[in-house]
Amino acid sequence: MKPSRPDFALLTQADELAFPHLQLPRWLFGDARYAALPLEAKVAYALLLNRFRLSRRNGWVNQQGEVYVIFTRAELAQALHLSYRKAIACFRALSDCRLLWEERQGRGLPNRVFLAVPPDDACCADSPALSSDGAPEQPPAPFWNGQDGSPRTARTAAQDLLAPHPSMKEKKKKENRDTEQQTSDTRAYAADGRAPLDDILSQCRLDYFPFDEAEALRDAVCWLYYCDRLRMDGCTYPKAHVRATLRRLSPDVLEYAVDKLRRNENDAIRNTLAYTAKVVFGSIMELGSDVLLDPVINHYKLRHGQ
Repeated sequence: MKPSRPDFALLTQADELAFPHLQLPRWLFGDARYAALPLEAKVAYALLLNRFRLSRRNGWVNQQGEVYVIFTRAELAQALHLSYRKAIACFRALSDCRLLWEERQGRGLPNRVFLAVPPDDACCADSPALSSDGAPEQPPAPFWNGQDGSPRTARTAAQDLLAPHPSMKEKKKKENRDTEQQTSDTRAYAADGRAPLDDILSQCRLDYFPFDEAEALRDAVCWLYYCDRLRMDGCTYPKAHVRATLRRLSPDVLEYAVDKLRRNENDAIRNTLAYTAKVVFGSIMELGSDVLLDPVINHYKLRHGQ
C-alpha cells in the first residue's frame, strides 16, 4: 500500500526561502559557553539581532558609534508568548553570558540594549570545513576538556555528560542552608551597628524609575526593612529573614513588581503601603523560584526519575 501524501505543498529543490525569517547563530548551540542558555534566551537573541539590523539602518547609535536596540521585556514576552517573569530571565541569562549590555535611561524610558561582539572562536564554532572538491569534510572525532580538565575523545564523550540537576531534596537543603546563613549574616551585620538599608536601596537603582514609582518603591522597601515580622499567605517571616531576602532586590525584581501592581484591579485595598511592600517581597520570592518551575528542568527530572 502506497503511503498517503500530505494535503499541503512540500518544498522542492527549485524553491527559495523568500519569506522573512530569523537568523539563529549556530555557535549558540555548538559553543560550550552558550550551549546551556535556555532555548527562549537563544530565540530572544535572534530577535535582538533582527532589531539590531533595523536600528543600524535607522541610525540608532551613541556617541561611540555603538548601535543600540529598544526592545523591552514586555515586548519580548509578547513576541515569544512568554510570561513577563520568563522574559526577565531571558535578558538576565544573555547578560550573564556577556552577550548584551543594557544602559538605563531613567525617568520611565526603556533601556538601550547593546549587543556584544561575539568572540572570534565562538563565530567559528560548529562550522564544517570544505574539502578540495567543495563538499563538507567530515570532522575528526571530537575531543574537548572534560569536567575534570582532562582531554576527552569521542569514545569517552558519552561518559562526560553534564552533571545531572540536583534533586528537589538537595535544593531544599541548600535553600535552608542559604537562608540560615543569610539570617546569621544579617544579625551579625545589625549587631555591629551598621544599617544595610542604604546598600539595599542603592542596588535597586531607584533613580531610573519615574519619581512617583521610585518614592512608592522606596517606602515599600523601608517598610519591609523595619517591620517586626511579615505575614503573607499564612506564613510569618521574621525580621532577620525579611532583611536577608531584601538583599536579593534588583531593578529587574522591581520592574516585575511594578508590572504586577499595574495589573491590580482590586479597589478594596485598605493599606496600600503594606500591599505594595508585600508585592515587592513576593516578587523576590517568585523570581527566586524560577529554577524550580522551569519546564526543561522538570522534564529532565521526570525522564531520569528524580
